[in-house]
Amino acid sequence: MHVVLIIIGLLLILLGGGCTLTVLGLTAADPASLRNDFFSVMSLLLLVGVAPLVIGILLFRWGLRIDRDKRKAAIDPSKNGAK
Repeated sequence: MHVVLIIIGLLLILLGGGCTLTVLGLTAADPASLRNDFFSVMSLLLLVGVAPLVIGILLFRWGLRIDRDKRKAAIDPSKNGAK
């Protein structure tokens, strides 16, 4: 399960980072679009770029934390309640 979280997180990071760079690049190429359609550009940037980026980072970290906990439990069985 944690591997799926890590993979989905990485894909969302790629999608969010790429979309963020694309929107920022298009805005830098045509700054008038930011002035004319500020809310459209910001909603596109937040919904398609930043939100998947943040969710991807959180899912990736959550998957790594689950993996780390499983590895610790496998190495030190005394934390599982075994004697």
